[in-house]
Amino acid sequence: MHLFQAHHPDRPWLREVSEQLRKALWAEVRAIVGNERFLAGVGAELLVAGAFDWHVCRYAAPFARRGAALDVYESFQWKIETDGLLTRAQPISPAPDATEAIGPDLDQPITLAPPGVLPEVPGEFGTRLGKVITHKLLGRGGLAPRARPYRMADVPAEEWAAAGEFQRDLVLEAATRLLGRRAGPIDVVDLAVAGRAKELDWWHNEQPCPHPTPGVCALMPVFDVALRRKGYVHEHPFAQRELVGPLGERVNLVELAAKAERGEPYQVVLEER
Repeated sequence: MHLFQAHHPDRPWLREVSEQLRKALWAEVRAIVGNERFLAGVGAELLVAGAFDWHVCRYAAPFARRGAALDVYESFQWKIETDGLLTRAQPISPAPDATEAIGPDLDQPITLAPPGVLPEVPGEFGTRLGKVITHKLLGRGGLAPRARPYRMADVPAEEWAAAGEFQRDLVLEAATRLLGRRAGPIDVVDLAVAGRAKELDWWHNEQPCPHPTPGVCALMPVFDVALRRKGYVHEHPFAQRELVGPLGERVNLVELAAKAERGEPYQVVLEER
């Protein structure tokens, strides 16, 4: 029902029926398993949903016009089991209509047992999931005529770098709108230090995210581009926050951005634009 609704968002009756079904199922499940277990389950669902949405936006969306990504779930499971995504992600907020059915006490800490969501996923499921996600990202008619299924893990490093440049441009455009003048990387640092990164109008401020603050989110693509241009690379395509320099030195972008946000020296020369 959720996937069908995603394909037909203009059908109010479908949303209404879906909400009624969910509320009825929630009430019955709560009665069977008890309130504490019910809230833990709903919290886990919201956490996983938010983490998956972020993963799709961060890793699949930049290359959606290539076609359907075959390793959307595989990469998400790697992020959970190897990269600790669910320990860093924030749960999404339940929809207003769902809050009444769930209850106001969905504020307890959420813990998920390893190894993740599912132990194994058949290849056909991964292919179909990639197609559904691509359709949701681009809509009907959004694919290029020669688009074919592909693996995100096989995307060349220069294309990942281009995706990073695009994210940086989005941040600079948001800072330009906020400041009313042309903004550069130093302006983004200043906004983060002043605690104004949440005012930036870009997708990270509307999306559940594993990063600790809006300032870190905004600064990461700024430092990512600056370091890539100095020869730094990523060892793993699905750990874009980890960079390795020409001499083997390692940089964690989250830690670097957090340091800059606190107003501490970050020892990276940022270009004016």
